[in-house]
Amino acid sequence: VDPLALNFTNSGTINVNAAALATAATGAASASAIGYNGYAFGGGTETATIVNSGAMNVSATAVAPGTANAFAQGIVLENAATTTTTVAGTVVTTHTNAQPLEGSITNSGTLNVVALASGGGTFTTPTGTGTGAGTTTVILSSAQATGIRVAGGVNNMTITNSGAINVDAIT
Repeated sequence: VDPLALNFTNSGTINVNAAALATAATGAASASAIGYNGYAFGGGTETATIVNSGAMNVSATAVAPGTANAFAQGIVLENAATTTTTVAGTVVTTHTNAQPLEGSITNSGTLNVVALASGGGTFTTPTGTGTGAGTTTVILSSAQATGIRVAGGVNNMTITNSGAINVDAIT
């Protein structure tokens, strides 16, 4: 089974914004934003042609008195793995088969990706006892930002950038 070709062209402006705000005395917030998400499954080689000659602005903002997590991705392309099972006598073996990607991603425009998380600071907790005692500091904010992400088996993608890719993760 060969997945359908993925084709995407942007020559204008795409704005993707996700915001999560917790305003109580305690609470958590999580925000996630993706500009373009191409996802193939079912097995076989995925061929994709992704072109951005315009502007893609992707932002995720999470603010909370407790934990705040923000995740932003500009362009994501993935070909999901498949599994097969073989039986030899009484031995059953499951295999994970990574699926290949080919084609191109071309950016001659602007890709702006920002993840901003503002949580309630940090807290520490004791670890160990006696002479091995210490503390662990836990940060309550996490921000992850990715410009272009490609995931699959063998990657034969050509990625070309003659524009601007600006990526910021802020805590």
